[in-house]
Amino acid sequence: MSHDESADQREPAPDAGGDAPIRLRPLGVILAVFAILGVGIGLTGYLMIGALGGGGESQLFSGLFALVVILFAALVGPVVAVAVTLHVDESLGDALGPAGVTAAVGNFVGFLVMGLLVVILLSLRLSGGGGDGGGSLNVGSYVGTLVKAGFPSLLVAVAVTVLTRRT
Repeated sequence: MSHDESADQREPAPDAGGDAPIRLRPLGVILAVFAILGVGIGLTGYLMIGALGGGGESQLFSGLFALVVILFAALVGPVVAVAVTLHVDESLGDALGPAGVTAAVGNFVGFLVMGLLVVILLSLRLSGGGGDGGGSLNVGSYVGTLVKAGFPSLLVAVAVTVLTRRT
């Protein structure tokens, strides 16, 4: 079934769960995509800091690069929210409430997972886990910021869900 069909013409997804407030299968896909992306971005940052001379004499460069990687991950969140929400759209079911809740929770929590994975991997590099680190990142200090930065992904996911239910 394509995204061009109206919500009235859709058949309920096999795992739509009736009145269940959250659809587990699409929720799992959303979380997995964000987790995979978090590992990918985090590992890229980890490797690039090492390859570009991250370490004792260039702590400032390493710290700035780590912040750029974290900022990139945050900016990519809403884009991923659109893509992953469209990908799981049909398995969200027709009912706007459960579909919206699943998209909102999945993308918000997924964003947090992605962000934490990025920060943890960068922290490992900067704290010496890569053998030549010289600084550190306090993972806990980023939690509040990640929570705030997760709301755009949540809002985008809900907007996409509403849009696909009305077109």
